[in-house]
Amino acid sequence: MISIVSFDWIPSISKAGAKSENFHGGPSNYYSPIALDENGDVSIKPLYLGMLAFSELAANFSRWLPSSVSSSHAESIAVHAAIDDQERIKVAIVSKFLDAEPNQIVSVNVTVPRARSAATHARAVRLVPNTWGGQSFEGTKDCKP
Repeated sequence: MISIVSFDWIPSISKAGAKSENFHGGPSNYYSPIALDENGDVSIKPLYLGMLAFSELAANFSRWLPSSVSSSHAESIAVHAAIDDQERIKVAIVSKFLDAEPNQIVSVNVTVPRARSAATHARAVRLVPNTWGGQSFEGTKDCKP
């Protein structure tokens, strides 16, 4: 759940003008992005995944774009859109509740500035427990998938 919260919270505060966010924890605290498990091995926590997802959304000098979502469950969905210095448009759709309807239809509207070329393809990356874009962090020793 915390990865969902962080992946919605961090873009929201960034849009409001925040330049940084402090997360608190310790070497074995659940709220730490990276902690040590009972054997002293590195353990990736959900907050790390939310931070990783945000870093990809904000990468390459991205600027926020106005966006909105239409759905019968719009209160349970957040959308964040950005355009980077290569004019790549990135959109994050966040389901805020774990018990949200899994196959709901969602319409996202993004206001895009005049671009040199039209988008020709899109790529979806899923954030699910301990996995980002199909890459697992299970058993990692160096925080890499």
